[in-house]
Amino acid sequence: MLTLLSFNLTFGEIMKWITLFLTIFLIQGHNVLAQENPVSAEISIYENDVEKELLTRYQDDPFHLLQSLYPNENMESASWDNLIKKLKKRNKKSKSANDKRFLEDIYLSTHQLMLNKYEEHAYFSKTLREGVYDCVTGTGLYALLLEEFDFKYQIIETDAHVYIKGQLGNKPFILESTYPINGLIIGKEDVQAFEQKVIGSIKSNPEKPLYLGKIDEINTTGGTFTIIGLRELAGLQYYNDAIKKFYEEDYTGTYTQLLKAEFLYPSERIVKLKQKMSFLLTSKSESKIH
Repeated sequence: MLTLLSFNLTFGEIMKWITLFLTIFLIQGHNVLAQENPVSAEISIYENDVEKELLTRYQDDPFHLLQSLYPNENMESASWDNLIKKLKKRNKKSKSANDKRFLEDIYLSTHQLMLNKYEEHAYFSKTLREGVYDCVTGTGLYALLLEEFDFKYQIIETDAHVYIKGQLGNKPFILESTYPINGLIIGKEDVQAFEQKVIGSIKSNPEKPLYLGKIDEINTTGGTFTIIGLRELAGLQYYNDAIKKFYEEDYTGTYTQLLKAEFLYPSERIVKLKQKMSFLLTSKSESKIH
């Protein structure tokens, strides 16, 4: 009988294989429900084989995991490579990898070279290819850069927006991707003022699904802050795309994207919306039968 020990795997390798197995089981296992649920029988989980590959085999590679939604044929990006090369050259001239000037270089260079146009419901592969971004993909880009250059940061999710909060020495900073100018905010008082503005949700019916949008579309009526990682951010990207499909009245597409969003980030709002969509599709299917 073969055991894990007979393969001489490290603990990290074992966990990676376990994660891969659970990924495939969770997403593909949805097909088993088709035997009992006529809605599930009509749903194809993946858009294509590339998406399937990225979702199931790149759990530890956020740069590629973020590209799983509508991926390009070529996973690499000349713009991204040029940005990294430019920043590495500038970093060598800095006294510290965490100094203020270098952080400013990261913020400004990213907007100059990669973030060209804000657009609702953008996706990461489009950001890499065309420079079209929203708060989710812009935040993802900055988070990858901060990791690359060893800055301390957190991704903050609110009811209707995401942004980055970090630490520069003894000073907090905000990196707001939807601001091409003045999106780098440093200092306790300025950070607190920004977060007071962010506290809130988009003005709409509470029952209406919310996409994560631009900071200027947010009011100040209360809200919550959640610290998430890049995996969860990839889930929010699918959530945003589900909302887009919902507005387009593509309810099967909405449900499919929510399945993948839930796998990456089973947050309360994603789970609840998926349940509502499941009920809606089941009701439509039953009405056709009768």
